[in-house]
Amino acid sequence: MAVPTNGVLDNFNRADGSVGANWSVAMADYPVPGILSNELNWPQYPSMYWNPTLFNADQESFVKCVTSIYNAKRGHLLRFTNPNSAVENGYHVLCTNGESCYASLNKIVAGDQTEIAYANWVMDPTDVWSWVTIIGSVIKLYGSADGITWTLRTTWTDTTFSGGGYIGLWSQNNGSGPFGRMDNFGGGNVVSVTLDNCLPDADITTTGWTTTPLYSKVNDASDATVIQATAV
Repeated sequence: MAVPTNGVLDNFNRADGSVGANWSVAMADYPVPGILSNELNWPQYPSMYWNPTLFNADQESFVKCVTSIYNAKRGHLLRFTNPNSAVENGYHVLCTNGESCYASLNKIVAGDQTEIAYANWVMDPTDVWSWVTIIGSVIKLYGSADGITWTLRTTWTDTTFSGGGYIGLWSQNNGSGPFGRMDNFGGGNVVSVTLDNCLPDADITTTGWTTTPLYSKVNDASDATVIQATAV
């Protein structure tokens, strides 16, 4: 069963107001998202990126849409580079499980966005969670009702961007309200392990569990390997 290999970067559990210094808004022409009732409150556009880390080329990004008001379209930025400039580049995966279920893969080249591929009715209405991975030239979109069990919804291939960059979020068509709400954004470098890394050693110790999504981190002290082990 495929699951995200990284944990939550931001659960938005803090005082109402600014999203904080870890987020930057790209080319802001609309009201800036903020925190409301421990969730990300998003009036309408623009894109936001997680600014502390430039991730490697193989990336993932996931987020939860609050179920009561999830009709707004939400998107994931991948390999996003040159933010807040006229030469913004990267991928944007847009998905919605509202009244019209669909997903589209878009590329942003020098600040201009173009749709590469479109998939109709790929998102199930119960897909409150969305998770996108990009490994090499393969981009996959998954949906989940609980953030634990994931279903592959569509796969695309594109070679426009091959390097690393930022990951982030995007929102559209929230109108005058109720505004779109998101929660539990996560992602980062996709973690891959070989069978040899997973073989048991006498000195393997568990370093912790998290439940959204469900996974463990295990440290092999003999060679300092950190293994991401999913629980099924």
